[in-house]
Amino acid sequence: MNNQFEKLYTVDDIAQMTMLTSRTIRNYLKDGLLTGRKVGGQWRFTAKDIEGLFANNDIEDEIKNLRRQEIMDFLDGINTDMDGDIQICSIIDYYCSEKETAKLLHDKFQHILPPTNNGKQKYYYEYIEKEQKARYTFFGTPRFINNAINLIEIEWNSLNSALSKFTDKAEDYEKYRPSYPKASIDLIFSLLCKEEITIADIGSGTGKLSELLLQNGATVYAVEPNDDMRIAAEEKLKLNNKYQSLGNTAEKTGLLANSIDLITCGECYHWFDNEKTKHEFHRILKPGGYVCLIWNNFGDNAYSKKYNELYERFGTIKSSKEVSFSKEEMALHLFGEGNYHKLEFDNTIYESWEAMLGGSLSASYAPKPDDKLYPDFVRSVKAIYDQYSNDGLIEAKFKTICFYGQL
Repeated sequence: MNNQFEKLYTVDDIAQMTMLTSRTIRNYLKDGLLTGRKVGGQWRFTAKDIEGLFANNDIEDEIKNLRRQEIMDFLDGINTDMDGDIQICSIIDYYCSEKETAKLLHDKFQHILPPTNNGKQKYYYEYIEKEQKARYTFFGTPRFINNAINLIEIEWNSLNSALSKFTDKAEDYEKYRPSYPKASIDLIFSLLCKEEITIADIGSGTGKLSELLLQNGATVYAVEPNDDMRIAAEEKLKLNNKYQSLGNTAEKTGLLANSIDLITCGECYHWFDNEKTKHEFHRILKPGGYVCLIWNNFGDNAYSKKYNELYERFGTIKSSKEVSFSKEEMALHLFGEGNYHKLEFDNTIYESWEAMLGGSLSASYAPKPDDKLYPDFVRSVKAIYDQYSNDGLIEAKFKTICFYGQL
């Protein structure tokens, strides 16, 4: 359905987007390289019309050359066509593997150009396929440049919310999240009859699973994009010469092709893009390699309902993948029907008040200390603890669920 409020652009708007002259844009229109429609006797263009113009290789090269010349003019101090006491040129490289993602941000930048600009602000976009990055070039006043930087920061935070959710939570996560029972680790090492096993622990967090794998003699490549979590793991495990830490993602691990015997994902697969991750796992696994997805599921406690209500009241919104797909569905999507096994292990623990609170706060969707909901959240957790604890401890029933198989 067409949006009746879709923004329409003028010839002059396109001229300042492309750094071409209005006469050149009209010539493109005359030659059929640019399409649009007349509104009130004047030509108007949609974002799709403009995208079609940019798709022409000759025009793209012409715009690139003009952009480079504009930058050189700015460096040489001859950018006298822009008014104002302060003029800024800003080049922003935004790394993203999908051109469509870069294009969506480009469309948003078009909306921050002032409606009556008169050439005072200029903006240019290109996607560099080889380097998988978008380049946005801005010329204009501090206000215009600040608006652009704020917009790209908002977009980055939105697209990478999964990474930021665990920032400032590493200490609680490491100290208070349950570990994995010995039976689950024994299962992992039973999958391959080899003395020397190379494991990629993807989404390795603070290294809770990596540490157990190392203790069993494996070489572990721990892949974790969140800086806080990864640094906590490195501090703990850096002296082990079989431990390698990588600040990459599940979709783009940076590991060599056919280099990994077994992949583990502890408490994290729901954050990954299934199709991209599956392709990457295929790439890095050796023939006959295995994947094991592990979760510590909380439940079947007398206070489970109250605990879930707690997060409904105070927790921030979970990721769409976390809400939409069960763990069984995630395993099915990764392995394929009938191509994996599932085992469960008891992992019941007994927690002090400090441990219960820390574990609660380590959840991705729990409020952080600077959140206005934080004090009420702590009081609510304390009320549950006071009601259900005995002799200073509260029983927390977990089941460790393992989905494992070959891709």
